[in-house]
Amino acid sequence: MTKFTYEQKLAAVKLYLEGQSSGEIIKKFNIGEHAQLLF
Repeated sequence: MTKFTYEQKLAAVKLYLEGQSSGEIIKKFNIGEHAQLLF
């Protein structure tokens, strides 16, 4: 399983809160199904 750094999680949450779509976040971080674990 992919491990995430604190910075990666923070960036993903920031994008999420700014109204980005889940798909864009997944593509940006290339984390696919594991994106669910961030939220």
